[in-house]
Amino acid sequence: MSELNEKPLSELNAINQNPVNPQYSTSTVYTPMGTPVSTLYNLSWFDHGLTPAQANYYNDELKLAYPNADPLREEYPSYNCHSYAWHSTSSTNKHWINNPNVYMTDGSYTSGIAQAGSKVYYGNIANHSGRVVYVGASMYNVKIYSKWGNLGMYSHNILDCPYAEGSYTCSFWK
Repeated sequence: MSELNEKPLSELNAINQNPVNPQYSTSTVYTPMGTPVSTLYNLSWFDHGLTPAQANYYNDELKLAYPNADPLREEYPSYNCHSYAWHSTSSTNKHWINNPNVYMTDGSYTSGIAQAGSKVYYGNIANHSGRVVYVGASMYNVKIYSKWGNLGMYSHNILDCPYAEGSYTCSFWK
């Protein structure tokens, strides 16, 4: 068994959240209310302790583990879920946001119910963000677009992603 095959999917979140050997710079983006948000700018695979081949392998593992999640974009190291959901949906986004809480506390957004166009924040252990693109008849039929760490971006049911496992809460922001 190769080293890659020995890493369980549960370790992906730790890999994606803790860049090593920094080669990036820091930057600032702003909430709609003008509050500054510190970012890591232009992270590379090296900053994440991965090669492109390893990132591709992990992305393929996620596709196998979550077959109902539809890939929208391939793995990309520079931006993460919080940056995608709260800052920019562009595929050329280069800002990595470690903590999106300021977007939820400075008055830029208010909490509410799930509706298309709102942001979702998976709190507690998960610490994940996404964008709501569809709401069906129940909470179990909510479609999310989210970037899975430095790996791919997926369209998935609210409960069908690595961040909806274990202890978490969801809040919605518009």
